Amino acid sequence: MNGLIIFLVIVVLSAVIGAVSQVLKNQQQNQQAKAARARADARAGNRGAGAQDVDRFLEDIDKLRNRSDEPSARPAKTAPVVAKRTTMPVRAKPLPVTPVARSMPSSFPAATSRRIEELPVAPVVAVPSSSPIVTRPVIKRTAPKSEFARQMAAMFKSPQSLPAAIILQEVLGPPKSKRPM
Repeated sequence: MNGLIIFLVIVVLSAVIGAVSQVLKNQQQNQQAKAARARADARAGNRGAGAQDVDRFLEDIDKLRNRSDEPSARPAKTAPVVAKRTTMPVRAKPLPVTPVARSMPSSFPAATSRRIEELPVAPVVAVPSSSPIVTRPVIKRTAPKSEFARQMAAMFKSPQSLPAAIILQEVLGPPKSKRPM
């Protein structure tokens, strides 16, 4: 029985405290709303001449729009009529161009007057038949003796071996900053 009374007291106290906190919270929100409205009214009162100018400008724009919607009593402006010309303007004829005789400067030799047959021709020199003919020496190749030698010979013959060697050097070798110059 004693435990039931304590439980009821705790429930009632928590309900009272909750109700009081809600009332205080509402009062605080109302005060904040009143203060915000008062600040807005103060700002509206202190708007000054700038806001009034904007209001006047907007009113003028509305009046102009309303005026343009109404049919005006003024006659519509018409484009002036342009008379067509009956004669074409006469263009001046260009003066005839007379060719000017040009003389060759004396610093140039008269190369155009020489004939092609008169140009010197280099004599043909015959190669003596006794001169030795240079040929590539014949190297006798032997088959590789070990498996490593066979693999190396196959790598040297393959066209993909050079790019593979460069890639392996880049991946497995030291960084470029630490390589000797």
